[in-house]
Amino acid sequence: VEASRDLAAADAQTLSEILASAARRAALFSGHAEGAAIIGDAAEGMPLTAPGADQRRVGALLLQGGRASTCLDAEDMEALAMLAQLMAAAIDRVSRDAERDRLLSALRDRERRLEGVIDRLFGAQEEERRRVSRELHDG
Repeated sequence: VEASRDLAAADAQTLSEILASAARRAALFSGHAEGAAIIGDAAEGMPLTAPGADQRRVGALLLQGGRASTCLDAEDMEALAMLAQLMAAAIDRVSRDAERDRLLSALRDRERRLEGVIDRLFGAQEEERRRVSRELHDG
């Protein structure tokens, strides 16, 4: 429950620390000496797959030392799988948030540049109107 709460509150700055804590909890729960969460689709270990139909791999849970995970009963394996799903969801959510922030920043930058172009365009139109008006008046 604590791991779930922590993972739900994770953001880009706290994700690594919270994943490390969840991996340690998973290791202790499963009787292993060490646990690590590795972000990336090529990471070795128990796969962490993002929620959704595409089942995209976002990382791995690596449990080392101690007893093998085959000594766990079905309920324990289910609890460990649930924790892995929560970890994957947190990784996916933080990744999507970062991508959204990057895209929003690019959009804001593009809007600023577009406003500058429009301002220059209207300025050029106004200057052309003044020039044509002067020529007509003087002519």
